[in-house]
Amino acid sequence: MVEVWNDKSGADFNKLCKNFIVKLSEEIEGHFPEGAYTDFEIFIPDNLPSTVAEAQFYGLSKIHNLAVRFSLSPSDATQQWVAF
Repeated sequence: MVEVWNDKSGADFNKLCKNFIVKLSEEIEGHFPEGAYTDFEIFIPDNLPSTVAEAQFYGLSKIHNLAVRFSLSPSDATQQWVAF
């Protein structure tokens, strides 16, 4: 029987995953040098508001910034975000 997975291969895989994520993050941050990268934080589930009152205006400025960044209508984007 051939051993496919052991502690060393698990550690190597974890190291590979970590390196991949670090490099991917660096590439994404490099693509958004003016700070637009932080606007994507509204999509991180842990950042979502926990009350309806907080949700009412959550992320509107970031959606506006992203719409401008990607040449979309800020008005349409924010209206769709509010409707979501």
